[in-house]
Amino acid sequence: MAEAFRRGFHGYVLKQGGFDELIQAIGTVMQGSTYLCPRATQNILDLTIPAPVNLGNVRETTLADRECVILQMLSDGRTSKEIALSLHVSSKTIDACRRQLMRKLGVDSIAGLVKRALALGLTTLST
Repeated sequence: MAEAFRRGFHGYVLKQGGFDELIQAIGTVMQGSTYLCPRATQNILDLTIPAPVNLGNVRETTLADRECVILQMLSDGRTSKEIALSLHVSSKTIDACRRQLMRKLGVDSIAGLVKRALALGLTTLST
């Protein structure tokens, strides 16, 4: 679907949509906007926004999306400064998040964070 929009599509409606939705899509596109049906939008969001990670036995804690991103970056070997630059925050913010992750996950080192990230499938490192 993303490729279709890159190639100039301005709207997308699923077959199951119905006539009223098709009329709405046509009107939206004719006004110069882009239309994406609600079901397709939800499908895209489901694919692009990771679900919170339920840590089960680890203090029944759930990581926020941002924490998952930072944990993944840390486990991929990026420094706090590198992460801060890419997320447009201060390195002190990343350090605070790292400490909070350690507390939530019950670990006391970066190695422990990396091990937990591997167990949760949050790292792009090859094994």
